[in-house]
Amino acid sequence: MSSHSIISFLSKISALCVLAICVAALSSSSTRSLLLPSLEASIGQQNQTKVVKRERLQPNDPIRLTNLKYGSKTLMFGIPFEGSDEWLRDMIFQIRNNSNKDITYLEVTLVFPDTKATGSAMIHRIHFGRNPESSKATGEPLVLRPKGTLNILVGTEYERIKLFIESRQPITTLNTLMIIPNVIFFDDGTMWSPGSYFMPDPANPGRHKKLTPHRDYLQVTEIRL
Repeated sequence: MSSHSIISFLSKISALCVLAICVAALSSSSTRSLLLPSLEASIGQQNQTKVVKRERLQPNDPIRLTNLKYGSKTLMFGIPFEGSDEWLRDMIFQIRNNSNKDITYLEVTLVFPDTKATGSAMIHRIHFGRNPESSKATGEPLVLRPKGTLNILVGTEYERIKLFIESRQPITTLNTLMIIPNVIFFDDGTMWSPGSYFMPDPANPGRHKKLTPHRDYLQVTEIRL
């Protein structure tokens, strides 16, 4: 083979290699462009229906989550329903004081499990009343009487929730809401958090100590079922 033929052959091989590299790059770019929008689709289309769940409470816990509604439609916790992209704006539920004492502070955590698709689960806290443990006791005072109920409209927090969620993913990808009561203070200074009661600790002002299951609990709480 002459030197001219060899050079011509090598030139063709080089041209083919360059063409293969260009095709591979275009293919990779196209794949990326298809994958990016598919993230939202995969998150949002896993479940086309909506569902609201609640933390399982114990019989002696001081509150109950009741009267779940989507707009004017009555729902059941844990049962899927059809909702719009902004379904959270129209969610309403009630908290009932099931104890024999006035509740003066209440904190509820809203958990959005669908955000696990982009990281750890994102949460939003709603509170009512004034936290006696906070150095900045702001907010309107709360007095929730025994057997009384408090309506919680998620829509009043919707814009803050949306801003928070969309720092990571579109709010339209949310299909599930989990409601968890977090902290309760009573008018006598006692406190509840899931599964446990606490009373002011005389040895440490501003702090609480856990009540023993029997003696202290019976003396202080007297929960009405």
